[in-house]
Amino acid sequence: MKLASMLFLGLFSLNSFASIIYKFDFDKISAVNDQNQLVWDFSGYLSYNAKSDVNTLNFSDLFFTLNIYDFGGQSTSYDISYTDYMGDGWFAQGDLYVENLIDEVFGNSAGEGFGFEFVNDTANDLYYFDTGIFLPNNSTNDTCLTFGSDVACAGKLISVNVPDEYYAQVSAPATLSMFFLVAIGLVLRKMRDE
Repeated sequence: MKLASMLFLGLFSLNSFASIIYKFDFDKISAVNDQNQLVWDFSGYLSYNAKSDVNTLNFSDLFFTLNIYDFGGQSTSYDISYTDYMGDGWFAQGDLYVENLIDEVFGNSAGEGFGFEFVNDTANDLYYFDTGIFLPNNSTNDTCLTFGSDVACAGKLISVNVPDEYYAQVSAPATLSMFFLVAIGLVLRKMRDE
């Protein structure tokens, strides 16, 4: 009887810690120059621990990669992690606003976009990487890398992949718990009958 009670409590405490992570992947986006040579590419993701947090700044994780190819006098790669963004960050500055990831485009809502500044070590100056509300002249339908007077734009915003879990209606852990509850009940009944 004690064993059955411990199993019952264990199952429900295990279920209370089960969670779904909502990971929104940003499709790789890139820009080319007039000679059709790759100038930069960008990819990344935002993750949320709760469905109610989606479309807010309460993300649980983020990771972005910006690769620059011979622009502004150097080729380099910048990675931004959740720790970098939430702390002082090694990059010069960064702002990120989320309003609607469910529409599968980042930067098209009135208050959505990001603006990051990265140090160009070769020229001792800054790269500006912007999309959505952070683009100058209210040109919110693009994603651009700027260095001095040079600008390389993708000509579009960033596509977002909405995770299947976001649309899921059935809670699998709850169904599994009910199955185990019935199984424990049958075991207890059999033990009592013996």
